[in-house]
Amino acid sequence: MNSKKLNYILVIFWLIIVIFTMFHHEIWRDEARVWWFVKEYDYSKLFNVIINDGHPFLWYAILMPFAKNGFPLITMQISSVLAVFFSVCIFCFKSKFNFFIKLLFVFSSGMLYFMPVIARNYAVIPIILFVIAVLYPKRNESRFLYTLCIILLSQTHVLMWGTSFILWILFAYEQIKEFQHSSLKQKLLISLNLLFFVVYSGFMVHLYVPVMLTSNYKLIKKFFEPVTFSFFSEFKFLFMHKVLQCSEIWKYIYIASMMLLSGVILKVNYKSFLILFCSVLFMIYIFVHIWFGGIPYQKYFLITVIFVFCCMILDVKSKYDNIILQVSLLLFLSVSSYVFNPIKFIQEYIKYNFTNTKEVSDFLHKRNIRAGEKFLLIDYKYTLDDTWKVYFDGYIYKSRIFIELDDDYISKIREEIEKRPKLEYIAVNDKYRKYIQNTNLVPIIQSSQREKVRIYGFNSNEYYNLYKSGKKL
Repeated sequence: MNSKKLNYILVIFWLIIVIFTMFHHEIWRDEARVWWFVKEYDYSKLFNVIINDGHPFLWYAILMPFAKNGFPLITMQISSVLAVFFSVCIFCFKSKFNFFIKLLFVFSSGMLYFMPVIARNYAVIPIILFVIAVLYPKRNESRFLYTLCIILLSQTHVLMWGTSFILWILFAYEQIKEFQHSSLKQKLLISLNLLFFVVYSGFMVHLYVPVMLTSNYKLIKKFFEPVTFSFFSEFKFLFMHKVLQCSEIWKYIYIASMMLLSGVILKVNYKSFLILFCSVLFMIYIFVHIWFGGIPYQKYFLITVIFVFCCMILDVKSKYDNIILQVSLLLFLSVSSYVFNPIKFIQEYIKYNFTNTKEVSDFLHKRNIRAGEKFLLIDYKYTLDDTWKVYFDGYIYKSRIFIELDDDYISKIREEIEKRPKLEYIAVNDKYRKYIQNTNLVPIIQSSQREKVRIYGFNSNEYYNLYKSGKKL
């Protein structure tokens, strides 16, 4: 079987698994808030929200037309899957790697689950990086498109600012060197391209730096604080204990495979190594200094994407160098697949919902429960509010009440029940479970003459649900 047919098989199997997983995934807080923002806010207010939220604009801009025109929530998930699907196609059909490298990367936990299924701005990073990789050999012939891709990359995620910056610096250096030997037309094009990016950079500085300097949000304020000596010990702890959750021997094998691949990239082309070094160093700075070690694998997987990208842009002329590069990359991806087992991740995230919000929402919609007077949702004040907003609409969301667990919470629940003469269903956050069991809602319901009311439990824990929606308390 030729390589082209194998690539098609690879892409089709990837798409089947991702679509299946997508339909078993529940939107959680960071996904939901983007959809809610683009749906509810006008353009001027949304822009201010994005600046203060700390995420660039591209993902919001992609979703905005759909959300504003009444498309369903699943549109966001489809957009995420499509973005990664096109990046998988580019990688499989445009890269010069062997089939086993393609297999390991495409079926890694990042490309199989974290990038496409969790619908966030990470999904658009691989496709832009791989388009840049395709343009890279002829970047001087497509300088405006290449520059535009770098700008779009900088608008995907803060973690990509380091990569965008070093790509542009190297490209600007090449253009300045080319300038003195170019024709008048080429000099004009180079000048316009340089001016274009300088204006864009000034615009970004004007937007973000004042916010970073004045924001009360501690993560943004940390951006300009100096790095202390504890940074390195924090990084070691983070990397060795929180990211690499495997045996000691596999931790060192993983690090060794990463160092080997870095050395091969340096040997083949110092510019590619410089892109790799600056990109990873900037990410580590954000991981440790800004996020205090809070690195879900979705974020950490970007380092793997950067390694693959830097290998794609290498112009390997020696057959020996090509063999060493392919073997090193194959080793790195093999060890990564063992350390970050994609099957384990997918099984775990399908088995455990983030909040059970989707199940409760489906339960209510199937029974056509729309009016707030028929439904009461008893919840904590500080829970995953954004997730509820996107799954519950109209009266359903408005019927949600927040009750503090104080001495008077029983009378508050009774009061809310009595307000609803047509009440049929009560959903209670399972974190109230022990209180509800001790108090027993049944006498309260009976005393309010609501004997037909059914009580259901849900869980708003961010990572694991304890009880299925629809299970009686």
